[in-house]
Amino acid sequence: MKSKEQIKIPDHTGKRETRLLAFVWNCGFFSRDVSDEKIIEMWRKSPARSLDDPEDETFYDVECLTPDELAGRINDESFAHTEDYVRFINVSPDLLYPDRK
Repeated sequence: MKSKEQIKIPDHTGKRETRLLAFVWNCGFFSRDVSDEKIIEMWRKSPARSLDDPEDETFYDVECLTPDELAGRINDESFAHTEDYVRFINVSPDLLYPDRK
């Protein structure tokens, strides 16, 4: 898993470059029907407590993986018995890092 600081998406003058990334989170953290922006917001804020169950004291993370990293996890059978949701999002630097200019 890459840390938030390791995800680098170059922006070439005037062109908005995007990259397909897989965001993975436990189903206890929040529902799967949230917006892409909410998933990225929770990736930035995690670890955090459940948005759906105020009595759940577990701290959850949103992971950000490349498609190859996710495929490796699936192929190594370390994903088969998890209760995780996955969303593929085409992201640009300004979506991942809105405070950067």
